[in-house]
Amino acid sequence: YCPRGATESVPCPAATSLNAKGSTSASDCVACAKGHYHSDVGVAECMKCPVGTYQDGEGQQVCKQCAAGTAQPFSGATSPVRCEKCATGKYQPVAARGFCVSCGKGFYQPSTGSPSCVGCAAGRFGSVHGATTQASGCKACAAGTFSGAVAATGCYDCEISKYSTSVGASSDLTCTHCEFGQYSDATGQTSCK
Repeated sequence: YCPRGATESVPCPAATSLNAKGSTSASDCVACAKGHYHSDVGVAECMKCPVGTYQDGEGQQVCKQCAAGTAQPFSGATSPVRCEKCATGKYQPVAARGFCVSCGKGFYQPSTGSPSCVGCAAGRFGSVHGATTQASGCKACAAGTFSGAVAATGCYDCEISKYSTSVGASSDLTCTHCEFGQYSDATGQTSCK
């Protein structure tokens, strides 16, 4: 704006805008509306809050971030209720994001609004994305196999000359040597010949 009698214009303060020509007073500077912000002085227009953020007040220089475990996919959000909790089977580890991510193979998430997923326990493995329960996302290692890792995506076979009848084995110690006079000629066996 340019006060009467002044030779130079005066910029509107931060968090306000001026979009009318011929303004002569600071009262012509308009506070940024909800869902908008600006930190610079002398701007013609306030900016919409970006995806993953919101602003529920007027005349603000910054937007508020949605928390980890939530997502907000629209610009110009005016309320924290727009930060929606991630659904079961999904997560978001970072604040101020516009989307949630499906849990990967070997993981599951039974709760909403989570910043992480839960790894399948040792002796189990995951083969699907977006699992919502351990039962749906983590299968027990079959007899003749094992997995000692958390969040595994597969199981290891018992070695040749060993076997196992254990389902859900979490260690190769369940793989037993064949009795004297017997053998197994392949990996992953449940008995010896």
